Amino acid sequence: MSVFTFGGGHECECGRRLNNAYTTFEDDAEQTARDKMFKVWEPKWSMEYPTAEEAGTERFGMTYFETNTTDPARCRCGAGTPPAAAPEPDPVVRTGMWWFGESWGAPICDPRTHIVLNSGHECFACKRDLHEGDRGFVVAHVDALEGVARLPWHRDCFLQSLGISV
Repeated sequence: MSVFTFGGGHECECGRRLNNAYTTFEDDAEQTARDKMFKVWEPKWSMEYPTAEEAGTERFGMTYFETNTTDPARCRCGAGTPPAAAPEPDPVVRTGMWWFGESWGAPICDPRTHIVLNSGHECFACKRDLHEGDRGFVVAHVDALEGVARLPWHRDCFLQSLGISV
């Protein structure tokens, strides 16, 4: 058995934060367990240990979760369903920014970049859940390790991040 731990900044696609959590993969050969971990989680985990004791799961109060490898309707951590991804934009409008909610009349509110944001998302800035009726942006963020992620923001949180008072 191999024990794989997660640290700060790790989260499942369902939004569950995985800091101070761990999962296990069993196999006869250590490399095969690691291969299974990479197949499911890619390089998005922290450390690997041969036992839970060596990982310090009890000592550090870590939370165990069973990695979902069988149910495509569930997320990888098994806690929920993955939120629907933002759709690709109309090819005419190639931006890294979309908007959701009711239009507020700004130039960004082009109907071709409007998306419907399903529940299950939280604002990138304030970490509060987004609800029906909220207005905001989905912005493409590029990370050298994580690749491109589309992160939703409340409209006011985004404008404040630019120094614009609301």
